[in-house]
Amino acid sequence: MSKKKEEKIDLLDDLLAIEGDEPVELLIGGHELHIRRAHTGAQIVEWQAIELSRVEANTPILSNDGLSEHEKIEQLADNGLKYLSDMLNFMCVAPTAPEDIQAVCDLLSSSTNQVFNTVAARIFFESGLFDEDGNHVPFQLSSSTKASTAD
Repeated sequence: MSKKKEEKIDLLDDLLAIEGDEPVELLIGGHELHIRRAHTGAQIVEWQAIELSRVEANTPILSNDGLSEHEKIEQLADNGLKYLSDMLNFMCVAPTAPEDIQAVCDLLSSSTNQVFNTVAARIFFESGLFDEDGNHVPFQLSSSTKASTAD
């Protein structure tokens, strides 16, 4: 009697991984960033930890009635810059230099909110983690995945 070889399924990869193209090179203010476009399931979990830390950092600021609106805006902007830095460090691959990541963060932090948000949204879109509407791509289940998880 022969035993059938058991198939092992990595559920994180099966459910969350993004099969993307080769990294894309983005030039921002003369600084090169090489953005990863393919992500393993484990990398998606790591990315979600970054997202969660952003929410956890912003919640007490937003709910603090002792802060003026100006103070809230300043603290949220600081958190936004930390989030951008965390995301760039997560998404960038070699040969991106850490100095280029810092320079892009510095450049965007000295710009208007509109410039910051527009450039950040494009970087995130290029990573394959977000669609053009800002939705998290790994959590948009395909119809075949929906059918198989509904059973």
